[in-house]
Amino acid sequence: MHVCSVGPLRLSLFTLVAFFHALLAFGSEPFPSCDPVSEFLEDPTAIVITDRAISSMSSAERSEKEELWNFLELPPAAPSAAFCAEWNPEFAFNGHRCCTVKAAYTRAARRNRQGRALAAGRCAWQRRKTSYCDERTELQLAYAESVTNGSIEDPMAYLFERMDRRGAQAYCTVNNGFLAFGRPVVPTERNRLLVRNEHRCLNYGTDRMVGMLEWVGRRIARQYSAPESQAVKLIVGDISAPRGGCLAGRPGRRGHASHTSGQDVDFAFLNPKNPHIFNGNFYRVFDPEANWWLIKQVFRNPFACVRVAFLDRTLIRKLSKVARGDPEWAQLSPFIRHSRGHANHFHVRVGTNAGGPGCLTSLNSEDFLLEDLEESGDPETDDDAGSDVEPASTEPSSGAPSAAVRSPRQRT
Repeated sequence: MHVCSVGPLRLSLFTLVAFFHALLAFGSEPFPSCDPVSEFLEDPTAIVITDRAISSMSSAERSEKEELWNFLELPPAAPSAAFCAEWNPEFAFNGHRCCTVKAAYTRAARRNRQGRALAAGRCAWQRRKTSYCDERTELQLAYAESVTNGSIEDPMAYLFERMDRRGAQAYCTVNNGFLAFGRPVVPTERNRLLVRNEHRCLNYGTDRMVGMLEWVGRRIARQYSAPESQAVKLIVGDISAPRGGCLAGRPGRRGHASHTSGQDVDFAFLNPKNPHIFNGNFYRVFDPEANWWLIKQVFRNPFACVRVAFLDRTLIRKLSKVARGDPEWAQLSPFIRHSRGHANHFHVRVGTNAGGPGCLTSLNSEDFLLEDLEESGDPETDDDAGSDVEPASTEPSSGAPSAAVRSPRQRT
């Protein structure tokens, strides 16, 4: 019996009867494996969908479900239960499934405490804490230390050389996912980044997310290189916990609807006219010209395509007035969308590859990075450099990178 197919067994008469009926229903067919795309099914009572079921679909059926899967890249095989148990901090809470379904849709799920918690939008009780630093791995700590002490001389070149080596990093969906082999965003003098609430350890993302922020931070340093502009920095808020998963708010409810897979980041508005007002919180001071320049850099980054950027509609109007004569506005505006609660910061969601706005086109990121890497030295990084920080992985890491939720009403 597959551990991902059934949750923890309850020794009750009702459970035994229900389990007996389930065995009769399945007959000789094996239980389906846990699969990251189950949340995108049209049938809300279904638990999983297997790769075999996907391959057996007709072209018309597959085309009909493509919008539901939202550009999800299907893996050759689901991640193993051992892999999910290691990296998914909510593996046990999810009923020993790699990825959850929406428990609110199933009557059976509401009969146990875990199902009711999922249905109410709550995190596992183990996630109700103010800091997630206890979830860091030794490799993550070693990487942060190596960047801080200069052992890794150029983090951007280091990340570019090692992108996608381990395969997928973001699993399941952005709303109910987890992060494998995540990296922290480390502020340096070169990248002009400032991590908000660094003591909470919510600055972990995929290699592409961290590379995107590093690249944008260096663009800010280049744009505001004058001595009087040295205080201009990009304030980075929450990305994900070291292994992703639900982030608890109060009282025990989700603090973010997303930010579970290392592909969502909150960052403050750029404020070059008064960069000294940061007091630990995001602020509502909005400079349309500076932030139009900033969001263009975010979309142009050569590490990760941007699926969507969330912002309050009043600020989108201000951007549109400034960008009215810019031809890039027509390309980017469909992917800058209103979402409540984003009047003091941007929320950007990235994809699993480099590409154009909305992740609809591919991009040769090496061409865009060549100039930046030449400024910092040889773009070819020695494979042995930093090998003590990140040895080659022996764990097969194949899974479904999480998809963007494109509804402008989606809580983020």
